Amino acid sequence: MSNRQLFQDIDGEALEPDSLREASDRQLLAAIWLRREVGDLAVDELWGELVRRYPAEPRLLLLLAYHQVEAPPIPGVERVEPFLLKLERLLGKGLDAELAALIATADGASMWEGSRGHVARLTALRGTLPSAPSDVEDAYGVLEDFEQRVIHELHHVTRGDQPILPASAPAAAAEATGPIIDYAPTRRFQVGERIRHPRFGVGVVTLVGEGKLTATFGAETRTLVAG
Repeated sequence: MSNRQLFQDIDGEALEPDSLREASDRQLLAAIWLRREVGDLAVDELWGELVRRYPAEPRLLLLLAYHQVEAPPIPGVERVEPFLLKLERLLGKGLDAELAALIATADGASMWEGSRGHVARLTALRGTLPSAPSDVEDAYGVLEDFEQRVIHELHHVTRGDQPILPASAPAAAAEATGPIIDYAPTRRFQVGERIRHPRFGVGVVTLVGEGKLTATFGAETRTLVAG
């Protein structure tokens, strides 16, 4: 699918900073897609609004962190600690390859200037993750591909101005019934099905995309390989 075929029903360029809270999820995604090409309203602000709405969706948090790596500094605003906390929150969320690439791209970021103590925390994070691409451009490529896959998926999910996740998703997960299906990365699942994961226990599928699903396990949300 070409860029022009995405979000043709939305005028993403009309979105202004003071209207972010009122914008639909689809408007925000359209603006992100357009601004990947033309630049304007900061993309990290747009991902930040989606994270505010869906704080338990790890893919949104990772993409916010990715765009914050090279965001221009704001006087008086601490960047290092919030960024490190995002990285630590993403551990164990099924995004290890993308998280490793994100840390690789962040190595030379200007945010570390004058910072102390971040090296030890980054080293500890790296020790739990697969090896990142040795070439930083390859690491950027991993994240660019990931962002495109997420946006393409959410383009379909939000058609008709539907939200990324229904407002009732946590309640629906708590009330879900039906057989519990053993999770397998090669198996296909549907939204609303209950699954048993060997590590996370019993959860409910809340979102299905290309090759991945999102499931809620109690208070935790995980992204898993599927199908």
